[in-house]
Amino acid sequence: MPFVGHLIRSGLLSSRNTALQQGIFVKGTFWRFSTVCFGLSLLVGCSITPPKPTGQTPEKVAQGFPSHFEVTGKIGVSDGKRGATVNLRWQQQGTKDYTVYLSGPFGGQSAKIERRGSTIHLTHSDGYTNRTENPEAVLQSEYGWTIPISGLHYWLHGKPEPNKAIELIQRDELGRITTLHQLGWKIEYKAYKTVDGFDVPYKITLRYSPVQLQFVLQKWNLGS
Repeated sequence: MPFVGHLIRSGLLSSRNTALQQGIFVKGTFWRFSTVCFGLSLLVGCSITPPKPTGQTPEKVAQGFPSHFEVTGKIGVSDGKRGATVNLRWQQQGTKDYTVYLSGPFGGQSAKIERRGSTIHLTHSDGYTNRTENPEAVLQSEYGWTIPISGLHYWLHGKPEPNKAIELIQRDELGRITTLHQLGWKIEYKAYKTVDGFDVPYKITLRYSPVQLQFVLQKWNLGS
């Protein structure tokens, strides 16, 4: 470990800490390495470098975000008494149209929700189709779960629903939404990741007591 030895000789580390020099790479002592990195982060840059700003304003990012995209992931759903995991596949096809596939906690069944213009259809795994203006109500009555499809149309990619009252909105230093309260839902953006130059949500938590939804959006395909 020549670098740590150099720090000892130069007086930056005392000789009594030479045990760290030998322990850093010993199997099972990863915590020692973390301690050294924390203590030396100001000297040698062990700390994680924060993401660099893109130079884009939130408005520019919103304007440039593709109107066609696909995202897949999972939703952890809970109503305070029971919980389940839902598989999600969301295909956005323009500013209004979308197709959503949900499967998992429906007794082995699945649901497909399609919006074309102002018309919304919910198709069950047996082929039966409901025409509805309120897909949330159909999901609740048929499957027993509350998932805010209409709001997710916007919330999934980090935007508030337009022309709806915003109770609270907070952003980070890069202009990304971290907290949004809208339509009674409390939405927290826990993590973002960069895809094709856009910061897209990776982990989102939605709460509308007693319902809690935890999204992990694993794969984004922009412009699909």
